[in-house]
Amino acid sequence: MRKFIKRYIAVFMAACVILGGWNVQEGTAQAATFSDINQDSVFLKQPGGSNLCTLVAATMMVRRGAMMNGNDNWASISTDMMRSAAWVEGIGLKWNFTCGSVTVAHDSFSGTAADLQTKLSEHPEGIVLYKQKSDQQHAILVTDYTDGVFYCADPSGAVASGRIPLSSASITIEASNYIWYISSPTLYLTDSSGNQIPHVVETPKPTVTPKPTAAATAKPTATTKATATAKPKKTTKPKTTTKPKTTAKPKNTETAKPSATEKAEKVKAPGKVKDVVVKNNKKKTLTITWKKTSGAKGYQLRFATTKKIPGGAASVTLTGRRAALTDLSKGSVFYVKVRAYKLNGKKKVYGSYSAVKKGKVKK
Repeated sequence: MRKFIKRYIAVFMAACVILGGWNVQEGTAQAATFSDINQDSVFLKQPGGSNLCTLVAATMMVRRGAMMNGNDNWASISTDMMRSAAWVEGIGLKWNFTCGSVTVAHDSFSGTAADLQTKLSEHPEGIVLYKQKSDQQHAILVTDYTDGVFYCADPSGAVASGRIPLSSASITIEASNYIWYISSPTLYLTDSSGNQIPHVVETPKPTVTPKPTAAATAKPTATTKATATAKPKKTTKPKTTTKPKTTAKPKNTETAKPSATEKAEKVKAPGKVKDVVVKNNKKKTLTITWKKTSGAKGYQLRFATTKKIPGGAASVTLTGRRAALTDLSKGSVFYVKVRAYKLNGKKKVYGSYSAVKKGKVKK
């Protein structure tokens, strides 16, 4: 018993030293890139037959967060160390806990991909996704959302190790109902040049929704005139016989073969994105908007602190035409460019990038 207590105290003290040393100013950029936090050595597996999936997933998240905050001892952060602060025997992972200077919070989850994508944009260290239902209880670490695909690390021994597509994991997004994330400090990745990558959030279109309502109210005034002309139009009904339409039906069967050519047209690269605008209307935020590209299924926004945006610069995939770089420092400058894409099955076909636009944080 004494040996067990001594071992427990030793592990606890080691955790305090390693995690307690993780004390940096919030928002300070550190040299941890996307590749750094996704190397195979970061990810862990739960012991066979154990029920430690939440603890293992949380440990992987904290290890990634430690790297992003410049903790050289991140590899020493283990499930044994995390257990002393985050685990309750017989119950499981605590809803909220603190390890050194790191605070981990818990929240309910809607089970939607859009919600998970938003959470990941705010927490690049990853999100612990948990399914707690009668048929199954399991947790994974969702690592990122890249090029329209969610990736994760699954603690289960029955699943491949390392960063894998979430579609190959033991649970699904829709079946999950809880999450854990690092609530403090705020963490950021850096690019290959050491520049801090801001959080990117896809924003709604507040100015678009009022316009249809205004158009809808204008139409009734026009329809009153149309109702007056609707009566003489009734005489045109016998002219529009359905018989010629029956002749169109065999034509439709004939056009079934060239429908393959129509599909070929759909996978042609979309046009170049135009009218990209970058504004600093909100404090510490740059809002980016652009004009709709015909036939586009989505867009890829790429940004950097240099006008010549490299191919490996930070990027985010969006379905809408509004995004925001958040938590920026006053005086910082960012350059952005956007391109549209179409889908050829599951493959994305990209168009040309827009002209590079500059944005400066003045407030």
